[in-house]
Amino acid sequence: MNPLSTFVIPIYGIKPREHWFDFICDETFFSHFEDSPIERGLIQVKLRVFKTIDFFQLEFWVEGAVEAVCDRCTADINLPTKGNWTIVLKYAEEEREEDEVYYILTSQHHFDTSKIIYDGIVISMPIIKVYDCQDDTPRPCNMKVLEILEKHQQNISPPDDENTVWDSIKKIDF
Repeated sequence: MNPLSTFVIPIYGIKPREHWFDFICDETFFSHFEDSPIERGLIQVKLRVFKTIDFFQLEFWVEGAVEAVCDRCTADINLPTKGNWTIVLKYAEEEREEDEVYYILTSQHHFDTSKIIYDGIVISMPIIKVYDCQDDTPRPCNMKVLEILEKHQQNISPPDDENTVWDSIKKIDF
């Protein structure tokens, strides 16, 4: 059985109203996507499907943590990740995507949300992989790297305002 089949939701025959689905994304989920920046993590997904006569509105909420390497100290961390987004499904004669609108065939009975969930999780990850880990016990930081960074930060002196690059440029005779 395909582990991603749990992310397929029924769309044919459901009543026009609100429907809720819950999913868990872990390393099994992330392993199905080639060149994934996420190998391991635990993300809880809540999906609200609101069906009307003409379309479906899908609202996704994700929250959890993914394993990453800290950009500050290079330690392995559980990076908190949180996000939400909305898409719309509409019936059409051919399948296609436009921004947040997915056109599906009128004969389609199910809709696979796995790729949309995966893309949303990846986009929800912070670009800079650091977080406030001061309250974590034990603290995951690589203290040696942080000490070296602090030492080098102290050795950097601010530029001398009297001899800036702009002063040197002003002396050039054009």
